[in-house]
Amino acid sequence: MASHSGTARLLERLSPAPGVVAAVPGEAVAVTVDTLVEGGHFFPHTDPRRLGRKALAVNLSDLAAMGAVPLGWTLLLQWPAEGDEAWLEPLVGGLEEETRDRGVRCLGATLCRGPLALTIQAIGRVSPAGALRRDRGRPGQRLAVTGHLGVAAWALRRLEAGERLDADDPARLALELPEPQLAAGRALVELATAAIDLSDGLLQDLGHILRASGVGATLELERLPLEAGMVSQLGRQEALRLALAGGDDYQLCFSYDPLREEEVARRLAAAGVAWSPIGWLEAEAGVRLRLDGRPFDGAGITGWDPFRGAVR
Repeated sequence: MASHSGTARLLERLSPAPGVVAAVPGEAVAVTVDTLVEGGHFFPHTDPRRLGRKALAVNLSDLAAMGAVPLGWTLLLQWPAEGDEAWLEPLVGGLEEETRDRGVRCLGATLCRGPLALTIQAIGRVSPAGALRRDRGRPGQRLAVTGHLGVAAWALRRLEAGERLDADDPARLALELPEPQLAAGRALVELATAAIDLSDGLLQDLGHILRASGVGATLELERLPLEAGMVSQLGRQEALRLALAGGDDYQLCFSYDPLREEEVARRLAAAGVAWSPIGWLEAEAGVRLRLDGRPFDGAGITGWDPFRGAVR
């Protein structure tokens, strides 16, 4: 059991005093906030050190989707009265590790009573003219994603089915220790026309770009970057379903002018980022799915619903 004072002292390790970040002339501030709730976003038995790292990483992923350079973050920890300080110690340790590895600072941390949840606000800097947005996609532009899709959702499905996955299993690492695509976001500044990070599944998150930009899209599903082991275990159709709707990918989806494709490829290669063109934007609203040149029935496939906690 943890006392309020003991828990507060642990949080003071993250930020002994209110933080200050220096303003950069000519640059804008990018801000994002996200919450992870026990039972909805992570298992009660999740490794607390990994949870700490993930809680910060998913917020940095939002900054990546803006092309921002991360500066700092704040934490609101909602902590149950019966919480165990022995569990909290590695959670704080995970936050410290991610903070150090990403070169950012904790600017403040506070505590309240309630069911276990972590709310993190991340702050970054970005050029106002070059910031990646969701509302600048136009018909005729190409769509692409970084990395592989569906791997974290595949790990989640296996864990929920009772399968034991080694701590260093690549799929489990994708789920528990996502890598925010900060280098990709910076490489795409002033190049991508619209961008978003993929937290709730490709179809659901792409929908935010389409609505903000007032466009539709066609996706060529044979181009989706799938992990070979996932396809082997699940089959192509089910692997595609997870890639479209599984969530927890924390890759970037972005649009770009096809005339600048060589520049996109050059910049992402220089940043060491794998990427795949997967379709294009159109004037007609909605999303049309095609597989090997034929229409693909995606009825009922949407994405992660945080209020229902399910992939549909």
